[in-house]
Amino acid sequence: MSKNLFARYIWEVTTIYEAEKITLRRLNEKWTECYLYDGKDIPRKTFDNHRKEIETLFDLNISCNKSDNTYFIEDSDGFQNGKIRRWLLNNFAVNNMLSETKHLKNRVLFEEIPSGHRFLPRVIQAMREDKFVKITYRSFWRDYNETLTIAPLALKISHNRWYITTQKSEGQIRVYALDRVSELEIADKKFEYPKSFSAEKYFADCYGVISGFVKADVVKLKVMNNQQKFFRSLPLHHSQKETETHQDYSVFEYFLQPAFDFQQTVLSYGESVEVIEPEWLRTQIAEKIKKMAEIYFPRN
Repeated sequence: MSKNLFARYIWEVTTIYEAEKITLRRLNEKWTECYLYDGKDIPRKTFDNHRKEIETLFDLNISCNKSDNTYFIEDSDGFQNGKIRRWLLNNFAVNNMLSETKHLKNRVLFEEIPSGHRFLPRVIQAMREDKFVKITYRSFWRDYNETLTIAPLALKISHNRWYITTQKSEGQIRVYALDRVSELEIADKKFEYPKSFSAEKYFADCYGVISGFVKADVVKLKVMNNQQKFFRSLPLHHSQKETETHQDYSVFEYFLQPAFDFQQTVLSYGESVEVIEPEWLRTQIAEKIKKMAEIYFPRN
């Protein structure tokens, strides 16, 4: 699937959603204003094919009301509140809109997601068809390239990076950063998606994509210096609960794997966040702070 065709699907979904209901004629009028416009109207047969592709890719139904020949998105409330809409709008639709208004491109700034735009359509196509992908990959921990054939089970974005989740023959889960991939092609060979695997369950206790290095535990953070307002507006993890609220601080509780990525985030808040529990995590954070202090205040 080409990048432009994928972008067209996004444009069609968001245009219909914003209109609530729309005729194909009106959709074509809007299409002439889109930066993707190729000088041709969208024929009904082509649009019907796009609807099928959108349903396959995003589990999203565009239905037609025969009484007035208008198209609408089924379960628009679910689309509005669900993960699909957030993913579509946040990662693609806004970019499409800005491409239509190029004079704004220097006034709306984004955090870059390395290489995601390059390989994402191909990975999604491979996932849709349950086909292996062949990648050229270089880990941060190696100074050479690897050629790997992997089964793309799931995609996850974490800290502005896209990751491909795959499962080895012995059942071990591996995660590859898409920005470390220099070449990617879809193989002809198909794989059987493991019925026992659930990406949502696998990453449920993760802060990002690091899993299996520490066990999930109850973590309590004391948040001070007015940072508790930021924690309320943008939780660190879906398990976050505010268990204590005081004038000068709040205590937030989590159930997750407090691995390296979570610890780095805690440290990034400096003196505004204190680990209360578990004791082993508190000790690890204290040791890191001690080593940091030794860098800035070396012993004579």
